[in-house]
Amino acid sequence: MYKSITPLHGEYNEWIGKLSFYNDDLKIMRKWLNDVVERNNSKDFFKELKHFQNEIRIQQDQIDLLKYEISENEILFTKSGQYSLTGQQQLNTHPTQREKIAHFEELFRAMRKAQMIFLGKWM
Repeated sequence: MYKSITPLHGEYNEWIGKLSFYNDDLKIMRKWLNDVVERNNSKDFFKELKHFQNEIRIQQDQIDLLKYEISENEILFTKSGQYSLTGQQQLNTHPTQREKIAHFEELFRAMRKAQMIFLGKWM
């Protein structure tokens, strides 16, 4: 029995769009951190700054990894064209991918909130 992969493709596209948004958000966060560096020179500030710079790098790596995984899934679906053994394997991993995206978004929002508190403290 063959099933359509259109809903999965749509969800993959949605995830790629979200990850692109978060990637742009990281660029803004980097700019804000660079702006606040010009105004501060205390040791406490630089200790916290390093933490947020590392957090941004980690989130960037996660975005890259998630985009890669989504791309790999899309390639497998494109090759199979329809539901097959490979497609079945992908259907089985699709909920896992959905959980990874949700977890990433949760961590990203927490990081963004913490960074805003940090920026408010040092601006």
